[in-house]
Amino acid sequence: MKPHVIGVAAKAGNAIEAILAKLLPGRDGPADKKPRVISHRSVGDGAHLSVRGRVVRAATSRSALNGKPRSASAQLVSVYRAFDIVEVPFVTVQVSLHNTTAVGQTDEAGFFAIELPAVHRENWSSGWHHPRICVLANAPHSNIAESALASAPDVDADVFVPPENAALVIVSDLDDTTMDTQSTRAFEVVRKVLFAAPQKRLPVEGVADLYTKLRRGTNGEGDNPICYISSGAWNLYDHIIDYLDFHELPKGAIYLNDWGSRRRAFHTVGHAHKSTHVSQLLSRFSSTPFLLIGDDIMEDPELYAAIAINNPKRISAIWIRVVLNDRARVRDIEHLRASLNAVGTELIVAINSTAFASHARKRGWIA
Repeated sequence: MKPHVIGVAAKAGNAIEAILAKLLPGRDGPADKKPRVISHRSVGDGAHLSVRGRVVRAATSRSALNGKPRSASAQLVSVYRAFDIVEVPFVTVQVSLHNTTAVGQTDEAGFFAIELPAVHRENWSSGWHHPRICVLANAPHSNIAESALASAPDVDADVFVPPENAALVIVSDLDDTTMDTQSTRAFEVVRKVLFAAPQKRLPVEGVADLYTKLRRGTNGEGDNPICYISSGAWNLYDHIIDYLDFHELPKGAIYLNDWGSRRRAFHTVGHAHKSTHVSQLLSRFSSTPFLLIGDDIMEDPELYAAIAINNPKRISAIWIRVVLNDRARVRDIEHLRASLNAVGTELIVAINSTAFASHARKRGWIA
């Protein structure tokens, strides 16, 4: 999605929040807005599980789609409720698994990230782990009674630990890289987000099959971690999960963007969080090569190139999908090639998944 589209959408949402807060002064605490813990899919390593999520008050909890697309009106209501939340800041959150416990605190926007150490210093096994998350205590800043906060149901997190012999860490953008959002057209973006259920939003052709092969590796039995990074709002997390699961894209960690809060002044929606998350992943998986995948609509090429240059020989390749069909933009991206070659990073610029699959076979990443 183009930066100006994101900015306009976020500003509009923030303005609506401000108006509603003035018109409905009791809106921050109606009886039907219940505390809820939203766990975010994440990754870990042998030493720690990274348990991430958010504590909010929302009118309803997430309703299962059960494979059936929502109607346009139901989708609009679902999106509205996703943004019609109240963050719960500065409360204590506990995560536990196999008699191991760790605690942390939500930040001013209700987010938390807690590292759960391995049991008795034995490494966590590879595969998916499901720590239990619960809210322990209230804080004065949250403006919510302890009794109400204590009613927040416990939830299980999804944290993936790759095997020690993982051949690759795959980091992929979402909009226009895996999901055909047509984000060069602002009206089409708004229409799809507001009215199109996740099942009706089509994936980019060939992406699901290619990512599944990348996950499985050369012998078809591997378990390489996949992380999806987007500038989309965290509020739409449930919708993105529905989309990925329905279209059978490999299950992976999700990293989205905070579009602002009524408790904080509106900030410009940017993409710096992508660099931050990739840097954290590079530190966590310090001996595993990375593949970064994006498109030419936003700053993915320049952002990924900067990461590669700052981390020589860590990024094996950067794949950029051409969406704009703009020769000048492609030339700008091609100008990055010499700098990337100098740090051991291949740059592949292509229109479709076939070219990326060919490169992956050449590199020995897929069968």
